[in-house]
Amino acid sequence: MTKSKGIEKDLAAILVESGALTFGKFKLSSGKLSTYYLDLRVLPSRPQAFNRVIEAYSVAIKGVNGAVDMIGGVPTSGLTFATALAYSLAKPMIYVRDKKKSYGKSKKIEGVLTPGSNVILIDDLVTSGASIISAAEAIRDEGGLVKECIVLIDREEGAQKNLLRSSIRLHSISTISTIATQLHESGHIDRNKMSAILRETQGSN
Repeated sequence: MTKSKGIEKDLAAILVESGALTFGKFKLSSGKLSTYYLDLRVLPSRPQAFNRVIEAYSVAIKGVNGAVDMIGGVPTSGLTFATALAYSLAKPMIYVRDKKKSYGKSKKIEGVLTPGSNVILIDDLVTSGASIISAAEAIRDEGGLVKECIVLIDREEGAQKNLLRSSIRLHSISTISTIATQLHESGHIDRNKMSAILRETQGSN
C-alpha cells in the first residue's frame, strides 16, 4: 500500500499527545475486554493532527486496485474521516446508517449511490471487521461495488481474514503492534504496556 512519508512514526506520537490512546480495562464494541483503548474521535479536535491523518488517507487511497468512484463512511466513527477525505479528493460520498430510518424514505444508505459504482469504505480502526462487512453488505444490496477499505489503525485481531472472506481487501495506515513498538522505543510507554498490546494481537492469530 502507498503510504504517506513518515505517517506511521507521526501517528504514534499523535495518539499519545491527543490522548487517543489510554490504558486500563475496557470493553470493546465486540464485547472483548482489552487493556488499551483507542478513541480516534478526539483527532478532529486537533486540527494539525487531523490534517496529517487525512493526508495519509489520501495517499493510501492511491494504493487501492481500480478506480474509486465514491467514498463510503462506516458508522459512526468513520464518518468524520470519510467526510474530510471525500471533500479533500472532491469525491462523492455516501454513508451507511447504523439502522434503517423508521421515518421518511426509510433509507439505510444516505447520499446518492449509483448502481455499479466502486465504493471504497473508510473507517477509523478495525478489530474484527464486522462493522465494515455490514456496511459493505448494505451497499452491495443497493447495487454498489465494495472491494476495498482503508482504516487508520488495524488492531490485528482477525479483521484482515474476516474481510477477505467477504471479498474485501484491507488497507491500514498503521497497525497497533507497529505503534506499540514505536511508543516503547520513544519512551512513551514501558515494556509492560507494549507487551500487553502485543499479546492481544498474538492471541487472535
